[in-house]
Amino acid sequence: MVVIGLTGGVATGKSTVAKGFEALGVPVLDADGLAHEAIEPSKGAYDRLVEAFGSGILKDSNRIDRRKLRELLVSDPQAKKQIEAIVHPEVLRLSLKKMGELEQKGARWVLFEVPLLFEMGLEKVFSPVIVVYCPRSVQVERLILRDKMSSKSALGLLEAQKDIEEKRRLADFVLDNTGPFNALQLQIGTLYDTLKGRYGYPWPPCG
Repeated sequence: MVVIGLTGGVATGKSTVAKGFEALGVPVLDADGLAHEAIEPSKGAYDRLVEAFGSGILKDSNRIDRRKLRELLVSDPQAKKQIEAIVHPEVLRLSLKKMGELEQKGARWVLFEVPLLFEMGLEKVFSPVIVVYCPRSVQVERLILRDKMSSKSALGLLEAQKDIEEKRRLADFVLDNTGPFNALQLQIGTLYDTLKGRYGYPWPPCG
């Protein structure tokens, strides 16, 4: 099974692109979604995170507060290393499990959304790699509008990631999400046809 990487920067529209491919029948996996699953009370990372950072990272429901975890990731380099060392192996385990399930069902290729693909040095794990792009100034505008961030906070979040222009240079394919949604849809359709020509349909034809 071919595993295609989908990445970009924060607020570039990665999830929108993933949904566009999913609507075309492409099986999609989401690293962020798997990371959320990995820290649920029933999963292996939960107890280790609580042991490392205390009950202060929990909500009243006893679930881990992802906002507090994100704040630690951004503000404390040592905590970031600890969190990643705990969560990443569980995400890998879940990823392999779900890819195996898709392959058993007959999937020929899968799109895997990985926001920090380049930051984690995973560019050689996925082939090809698609980058969803918009300029840094647009990222800041979207973060301010979408997440009600200050411009300072938005810029701080962007500084924690590899620059979007560098990601664009490293990509095998680029989807430019600077303009209107229908322009992005057209690009998704064109790229889907390119990938289908290279790898066949994502699922075997019926009959």
